[in-house]
Amino acid sequence: MPSSFEIAGVLLAVWAVVVSYLGLRSPDFPRTPRAEKIVAAITIVLVAGAVAAGITSSSFEYEEKQKQKAAASR
Repeated sequence: MPSSFEIAGVLLAVWAVVVSYLGLRSPDFPRTPRAEKIVAAITIVLVAGAVAAGITSSSFEYEEKQKQKAAASR
């Protein structure tokens, strides 16, 4: 089962490809200031989600390793 970080990372990568494709296909992408703000907001949310998921996943893995070390030393 993929971790939350992997899911967030894939979503961010897909978003980056979509935005890149749209930007290459249309020189005036995004066309309106409102659309620009929406694209920026989605990007910020996806990046923040990936960072938060990475931090959460790493701290969870660290705690699990500490528990395993403690159990092995008994």
